[in-house]
Amino acid sequence: MTSIMVLPLPRVDEKGLLSSSGSLPDWSDAKRKTPHYVEVLLAVDAGVARHYGHQRERIRAAMLTLMHAVNLYAFQLDIRLAIVDVLPVRGYNVTLEQFLDWRLTTEDLVPHDVAILIRHRYEGGIAYVNGVCKRTAVGIAGLLNRRNYCPSLQFFPEAPYEYASVFFHELSHFGFDRECSAQALIDLLPSIECLGEPRRLPRTILPLCGNGIVEEDEDCDCGPARRVFTIPMKELLPLVILR
Repeated sequence: MTSIMVLPLPRVDEKGLLSSSGSLPDWSDAKRKTPHYVEVLLAVDAGVARHYGHQRERIRAAMLTLMHAVNLYAFQLDIRLAIVDVLPVRGYNVTLEQFLDWRLTTEDLVPHDVAILIRHRYEGGIAYVNGVCKRTAVGIAGLLNRRNYCPSLQFFPEAPYEYASVFFHELSHFGFDRECSAQALIDLLPSIECLGEPRRLPRTILPLCGNGIVEEDEDCDCGPARRVFTIPMKELLPLVILR
């Protein structure tokens, strides 16, 4: 029987997924091992597509902005993100079960480790726990405007870093059924076989400068620029995990 776990997203300490100061957390003290590669298939619902006038290049540009922000979290933990495709999903208010069905029935999808739907006007995130590299490796991430959160925010393009914190928190729970520390996530990664270094680096649809993967039109990629990122955080939204 399916049960639902609701996990709030408080501002936690340096061991958690968000910093108490509202800035990008500093995980430099975490004991990293070897890089692990996560091939991400991004999907957008009809609301997101409409927001960008159904223009593929505008949608991809927005996804690239988002993933640059997510990479600031992932790279610290030696997680290398590769965006293998960005696809539209028909319909509004797509549920997790419907998105899973889309993934299982859509033909010729590019091989990937996780598929995440960016849903318009959706609060928080939801995913099947322990689903990474399995048939249930799907999740939904969204950010809904509320006046007491950010009055000017209509959708994540106006605040990609706030959205990235929700996205990465949700992504990390593909391997966990509870809240975890940064070190716990690092320690878990070697046990997930599909996230090891591939024999051949994945074909990426959106080269992500700073992800540590040499992609199309890149001569090298050493990771994000070494500078301080100060990210203003508002009250964040709850994360819903399904199991």
